[in-house]
Amino acid sequence: MYKYFILFLLFAAELPAQSDSVIYRTEEITITANIYETNIFETPNSVKVVDCERINKSNGSRISDVIFYVPGVYIRSYGGSSSLKTISLNGLGGENTVVLYNGIKLNAEQNSQFDISLISKDNIDRVEILNNGASSLYGSQSIGGVLNIIPVNSSLKTNNFTLEAAIQTGSYRFRNYSFGFSKKLGISNTTFKFSSESSDNDYDYFYYDGSEKISKKRDNSSYYVENYFFNSSFNTGNNNKFDVFINYLNENRNIPSVETGNVSAQSIQKDKNLNIIINNNLNISDKFSFSGSLNFQNYLLNYTVSDFLKSFYKNNLYSFAGKFRYSDKRIVLISAMELNYSSCNSSELEKNPNRFNPSLSLISELLLFKGFKIFPSLRYDNFSDIKSNYFSSKIGFNYRPFSSLYFNLRGSIGNNFRMPSFNDLYWTGAGNTDLKPEKSFNADFGIIYSFDYFIRSVIEINYVFVNYQDKIVWKPNNFYLWKPVNIGESKSNIFNVSFKLFKEINDFYFSIDGGYSYNYTKKTDESNGKYYRLIYVPVELFKLNFIFQYKDYGFNLFYNFIGKQYTDFENKNYLPPVDILDGNVLINLQIYNFRSQFRFEVNNILNQNYQLISGYPMPLRNYKIGFSVFY
Repeated sequence: MYKYFILFLLFAAELPAQSDSVIYRTEEITITANIYETNIFETPNSVKVVDCERINKSNGSRISDVIFYVPGVYIRSYGGSSSLKTISLNGLGGENTVVLYNGIKLNAEQNSQFDISLISKDNIDRVEILNNGASSLYGSQSIGGVLNIIPVNSSLKTNNFTLEAAIQTGSYRFRNYSFGFSKKLGISNTTFKFSSESSDNDYDYFYYDGSEKISKKRDNSSYYVENYFFNSSFNTGNNNKFDVFINYLNENRNIPSVETGNVSAQSIQKDKNLNIIINNNLNISDKFSFSGSLNFQNYLLNYTVSDFLKSFYKNNLYSFAGKFRYSDKRIVLISAMELNYSSCNSSELEKNPNRFNPSLSLISELLLFKGFKIFPSLRYDNFSDIKSNYFSSKIGFNYRPFSSLYFNLRGSIGNNFRMPSFNDLYWTGAGNTDLKPEKSFNADFGIIYSFDYFIRSVIEINYVFVNYQDKIVWKPNNFYLWKPVNIGESKSNIFNVSFKLFKEINDFYFSIDGGYSYNYTKKTDESNGKYYRLIYVPVELFKLNFIFQYKDYGFNLFYNFIGKQYTDFENKNYLPPVDILDGNVLINLQIYNFRSQFRFEVNNILNQNYQLISGYPMPLRNYKIGFSVFY
């Protein structure tokens, strides 16, 4: 299949230049994944951006649904809409990818992960995916990369008052409704939105019992979730701006067990997540600025399995971050300090652990000569509970050799790390307080090229290498008790090609984007010296997305090919490749001051019977229909 993809790229590059009435400009997309604002062409690493318009055109209601079709990204999903979903970058798991919300880390010290199915796609301005390690910017857990989720900021609202409401229904008694408003009052802009979603989630799938495929419905999989979003921005007019973000989630979901042909155990998980962020941005002068943030997170999880198990986890985080920024024509210099205090009260941990993590970092961008920039960064972290220090560093470059072409070379090298989680260290009867931090050496090199030959085009080619050592692996000891130990080592070689082609002619707009990824990630088995591929790391990924818009009518298709992935450490069993196709039709109407949209979406159009995690079937073809109105 990759041969057809390469031929397609060659054909697109050879399209003849033609003149028409449309004026094209380079896609100067602003990103903040590197701590400060820049654009996608001038970064040392590849950064994928999903903007607000694309988010709204995507199927599904969660951020995990949106980034499922981003090139180079793999979502590990344990079933339907409400199931656990984590992001995998560069062959590494969710514990090695930092998840940020408005620049604030969401990964819990309890397990180093964050379930991205908990984030609604409502009120999200854009999503940025930094596709390599970034510990010198974000500290622990960023060996594989960074997912940066940026909510809509009320300060961007221009109208005095806006009102919106939406309702959606679909297969398996799916129901979703929401309403919200924005109001400008004096120096403040305020946005509030509430959404509620529920489903029986008893979706159809086929189970192979050893002799034949049996049609079944997923049991014990219903859910109900409420989301509250509040943002208020204050601009004093003295180059000083305050932002307050409050996000609260309340979700009850039944968790089906591994499909074995028997009735699923009655497992229930309750999540209550509160996230409060206060930001202050002060422009001291044309060259100096200060930004600071206060953050409080309270994550409460209760997990019950019939009468056999009742577990709870209460994760709290208090943090302060301050950044001083100096910039002129040749240099950007940022000095940053973070103070993070995390605690976890749980029935599954030997004690109620806490961790104080202060850090200092220096981040810079230097213009050495015309078209050539370097990006050195250095960070120091201290972790109180294990009395450990860690220095992480990185240096990258970006070179534009021809001022008349949007053609940039870029690359970086650096070291990254992940501190052991509370589960690794303090799990009752199994934790190991002698664990060392996981660490890696990361390197990447690539190009990004933009050109206008009849259609506007952006092409990226990237290679990433990750040498991962001291990986924490849970394994049985002599008494058959599972304990975490530092024995894992892996090497990842990843080749990515991605592209975007788009054009607008009068009332017609279309874009085609996608990418191909080949991932050769292997680990060494110390018992026999052999190499094996890591589990749940697809060898190949191919994404292809079509966006069509004519006047008020839209038609969108999203295709995802997921290659073979092994399910056991000896590479004897694997999940076969699968083709997934989703799509939707949108109709927009304008009546006086009201804008409305009808939406019909189909998921798994090809009706594939597949799994992304062994034993957790995904839904067959299903439908949703919705209506929204804006004033």
